[in-house]
Amino acid sequence: MFKNIAAAAAIFISGYGIVQASPVTVTQTLNLSSLALGPFSSAVTVDGFTLTPSGGLSVAPRIVAIGGYSAIQGSDWTFGDDTLLTRTGGGAYNLVSVVIGTTGSNGQAIGGTDMNGNNVNYDLSGLTNGTPQTIDFGTTFVNAQSLDLDALFGAYFADIKVSYETDSSSVPEPSSLALLGISVGLGLVRARRRAKPIVGQAG
Repeated sequence: MFKNIAAAAAIFISGYGIVQASPVTVTQTLNLSSLALGPFSSAVTVDGFTLTPSGGLSVAPRIVAIGGYSAIQGSDWTFGDDTLLTRTGGGAYNLVSVVIGTTGSNGQAIGGTDMNGNNVNYDLSGLTNGTPQTIDFGTTFVNAQSLDLDALFGAYFADIKVSYETDSSSVPEPSSLALLGISVGLGLVRARRRAKPIVGQAG
């Protein structure tokens, strides 16, 4: 019986395989529409990332619906209502692109540190007033650890696209588990049939 079970497992492993841990790149746009509208004075999480008001702010950043987007918006009058973007639980990520609606006033920027402690910055203060624009960052924010989204004077960040690497789990896929169960079950049935004594034959 045990030989049959072992054979079934061998067939499963050789024929279907177990998903091995290997780096997988995930790219996603943070679903800010899942967050409640209005100011947030403490950290909120979305799609595996954490948005934290930074700098001991007197006026908190807020989630708004604006220009057809769900966005993080700074106050229309105060300095320093920044939002720190990190992976929940820590880890490196890449900031791929954002849509920014800006007043064109000095101060709009994104900056922070990478996993090696190096400073990384991108100045957004020279953008055209009032028109939402998609900014592709290329390699500027690769392997970032934390980034400060600095939106002043009513500017806002939307469609925040990020990417990061994660390990796939070393656990069989559900379909493979089902196949393993079928294989083991057939092995048990065969083993019982072979072990069943034959009765009724003449001696």
